[in-house]
Order: sequence, then C-alpha cells, then structure tokens
Amino acid sequence: MDYSAYQDLKIRRLEPGILEIVMGEEGGKLSVTTARMHAELARIWLDVDLDPDTRVAILRGAGKGFSAGGDLAMVEEMTRDFAVRARVWREARDLVYNLINCSKMVVSAMHGPAVGAGLVAGLLADMGTTASAQSPAASPPLPSYMQPIAGRTTSSPAQTATDNVLALNPGMFALYDSAANIFQRNILSKHPVILGLFSGAGGRFILYRPGQAPLEAPQVPIVYQLMKSVGHSTMALSQVVGPYLDNPADQSWRGSMLAYRSRMQSALDGLDATPMQPDWRDTVRTILTNNLAFMDECLNKGSISFAALEAFTKKQGPILKKIIAWAAHISDAALGIGYGVRVGVLNGAFPVPAVSVSWMHRSVPRLRYGTLGPALGTGDQFEFTMDLTSDSYRAVAGWKFVLVDVAAGIGIDRYKSSDTNIRFWDSPTTTRTVVINPTNTRALVFVNGGLSLAAVKLVGELGLQAGKDQRYFTQFSGFDPKAAHVFGGIGVRFGF
Repeated sequence: MDYSAYQDLKIRRLEPGILEIVMGEEGGKLSVTTARMHAELARIWLDVDLDPDTRVAILRGAGKGFSAGGDLAMVEEMTRDFAVRARVWREARDLVYNLINCSKMVVSAMHGPAVGAGLVAGLLADMGTTASAQSPAASPPLPSYMQPIAGRTTSSPAQTATDNVLALNPGMFALYDSAANIFQRNILSKHPVILGLFSGAGGRFILYRPGQAPLEAPQVPIVYQLMKSVGHSTMALSQVVGPYLDNPADQSWRGSMLAYRSRMQSALDGLDATPMQPDWRDTVRTILTNNLAFMDECLNKGSISFAALEAFTKKQGPILKKIIAWAAHISDAALGIGYGVRVGVLNGAFPVPAVSVSWMHRSVPRLRYGTLGPALGTGDQFEFTMDLTSDSYRAVAGWKFVLVDVAAGIGIDRYKSSDTNIRFWDSPTTTRTVVINPTNTRALVFVNGGLSLAAVKLVGELGLQAGKDQRYFTQFSGFDPKAAHVFGGIGVRFGF
C-alpha cells in the first residue's frame, strides 16, 4: 500500500506486518492537528483496512504529547466559514466510523496531553498504552461514573455487514410514505372519494372531487358532542379501575383517578352554562354526580371491588341509554350509535378458512319525510318519522393472502321501532298522529374482497337481502318491501 500522499501524518513500516502512524513532527513541542492532518486522520483507516501487508497499526503523537487538538488557524476558519465547519464535521464522523470498522488491529501509544481528534482516535483504538512525559507512572484509571461515557464500542466486519442489511427494513418505510402520497394524489385526481375521519367531535366527512376543492359535511351539533363526552366519561372509569379490582395492596391507580375526578368536577360545576335543554341537563348532572360518588367511594376505601363496579354500571346503564337515544335525535342530524362484539371461532390456515361470529346493536339514524305546514293546505300532505334500533348477527368465513382478502357470510338483521308516527291534518283546525311501530327481520348473504396495494386497499362487497316477516305494504310504483334486494359497494382505504 502506497502512503506517500499523506503529508502531516508520518507513515513508516517498523517491521513486516506492523505500520506506525505518527501525528506531528518529531522534536516538536506538541502534536497539533492541522486541517490537512484532520482530513488524513479520517482517511487513513480506509487504506489501513485495505493494506494486505499490515496486520497491526500503531498510532502515536510526536513531541511532548499525544495530541494538542486543532491548530488555531483551523479553529478560526471554522468560526467564519460554514462550509469549513461542515467539512470538519463530516471528517469527524468519518474518523469515528472508519476507525471502528477497520479490520486491522489498532494500538494507540498515548503519552502526555491528548485532546481533540487525536484523543478520539486514541480512545477508539483496539488497544491503548499510556505513559506520562514527566513520569513513567501509569495514568490513574477513569472514575467509575465515567466508564459508560468513555467506554468504546467495537464492531466486527460481519456485524457491520449484518447491520447494513438489516437497515434496509426500516429504510423502506420512507419509500412507503412517498408512494402512499403519490397513490393518494393520483386517486383523488381521477375519482370522487368520501373520506371518513374519527374524532372526539363526532367525526368528519370530506368529499374529494377531481378538479374541485374538497367539500366537508357540516359538523354534528355541539349538543351531540356534549352527550358523547358525558357517555364516554363513565366508560373511561372502567379503564381506570379495571386493572386494580380486588387488589388493595396496589395503590398506583389513585393518581390517575384523582386527576380524572378533578376534570369531572369541573364539568359538573360548569354544566348550567352549556348549550343544552334543561331536562337533558338534569340527566347529565345525575350521570356526572354518580361518577363522582363512585370515585369518592373507591378513594375513601382505598380499594376497588368488583361488586362496587358492578353496582355502579347497573345504576348508570339505564341513564346512559337516555342520552344515547337523545344524541341520535338532535335537530335534523342523522346520527346513529352502536356497540357490539366479534369473536373468532377458528383461526384457520389455507385451505381451512378463518371463521368469526359477531353481534351489533345500533340506534339507526332517524328517518323523516315531509313537514306539515302551520295550516291545512300548506307544507306537505303528511309528516312521517321513524326511529329504529337494530340487532345484526353475522357469521363470516374467509382467507387472507399476501395481497388479496376474500370472505363470505350469512346474517340476520332485526329492526324494531318504538316511535314511528304519521302526522297529518285531520280537519281544517286539528292534526292527527297515527303510531304504527313496525318490526322487521331480514336474512342476507354476502361476499366481499380486498386488494392491498402498499398503503392503499381496495375493498368491495356484494350481497342479497331478503324480506322475511314484513307485514306492511306500499303503493309506491315498482317497490315491493317483501322482495329480495341486491346490494353492493366499493371503497378505498388508506393507511398512513
């Protein structure tokens, strides 16, 4: 290996297989790192690593010390020129990595002062020897609290190669993000898309139309948001107390409960100022008061029993159902609230499908047609309103492959109404309301599939829904409520 290009580092071969690298001039007072030496210190380890005639490299400083740091001219230039600072920083990085990754044994023969780039090289060497210029006594060991900082790391060529290959995996996520942004722009520029976003304010729906500005649906009324927040406050308590039931020895829950209690009390204190009708406000006050009473009971006893939690939930359940029903009937908003459970019956492995069953209870958004005017002959001929609850049962079998998901299933939907009214003018001065409250059960079969493309997934469903026990009829042309109906849909799901 030819080392003649190095000027500030003095390179010589002591004997076969052993290379000496000297910083500075012999006979000088201290070895000062010039700009050229700094660059050479970063580059030399690449050449040593490739040198077939070198097994061991010895690094030492000439003169009265190992290394005195950078010379003042280089330091002053760094303060004035950003390009110089950036170059020195890169060289410092290369010095560390090139020396760590050098496959040859490196020994640092340190004596006297050692600072700056020379100190870094000396500490990163595979083996070091130290001696004082004033005394042959060994330098005192580092204090124990300095060991984690001053310790060095080593990496074999095999470990470095392994790390480089493994780095490909996290590196792909930046590529995925870039591709997802391109997919999103391409799809939105060619196809109308409705994007639904979950939020604490009741969600957002945004219509993206090619060549036009996005159109966002109006936000749900603030009263709905208030009802939702109050309902969730009771649910949150189960998360606070659930991990600590019947375990009085563990008191770690007290801090989070006290913090949530303070927030609950603030909500109760300011309840009268919220935009909510008085009778609803009284019910909300009862829910918040019950929440506070349950928390106070737990805090005073220093424990949370399952019996107390069960009694609390049974007490709150009927009251929560009231505000859920009210939330679904606020103004003219079409709002629905539901809950359910899905259980995996069989995990499955091809050709055996995965099987799951599910149940969901929902308050279906209110249906309303027509509005009566203030007098006979004004407005519509009649006013129809219907409020429904439904229970849906599903059994689904499917397979999931690398890019494609396929599934098929059967189900039953049961609808029930307790507030379906038809209102009309019965005479020039009076209106009449007819209450019908229908029930309906429908069976259905369906198939669905999905195609995964990086951060985008295309999904579709096709099914057949049949009437089962429909007792009503209609004179609307071309519509038979007892007949079977085909349904279907396609969609796009983004993952970021």
